[in-house]
Amino acid sequence: MKHTTDYLDMLKTSLGITSDYGLAKVLEVSTGNMSMYRSGARVMDDYTCAKLAERLGVNPMEVIAAANCERDKDPEKREFWTNLYATVTGTLAPALATMAASSTLTSATTGMKRAPTGKPIEALKQWRKGGDSNPR
Repeated sequence: MKHTTDYLDMLKTSLGITSDYGLAKVLEVSTGNMSMYRSGARVMDDYTCAKLAERLGVNPMEVIAAANCERDKDPEKREFWTNLYATVTGTLAPALATMAASSTLTSATTGMKRAPTGKPIEALKQWRKGGDSNPR
């Protein structure tokens, strides 16, 4: 799973911006907030994530899921955001490796439902409702 700072770096590179000050102007956030995003003291809100994703041309849920996974301390919520990220990006195996390596998780991922594949949004809705206990 990419970290939100990876997305910030991608935007900086794609726009040829050399400073976080310039990046803050593009995303319409304060330089103080940008500094806190970089240091990990704060995680971008969903609106800023969506603006960043739009500028990068990626699915906004990809960046929003990454940010929420960084923000949430609850292992169940982190699992949800990691699975959503995997669904949106089609990267289930790397996402599980990231989760398994996370120091905030206290249990192994054994028995965890796999994220659905195929049509991500429809499959995710069905999966969250418990409609398919073993999605393909």
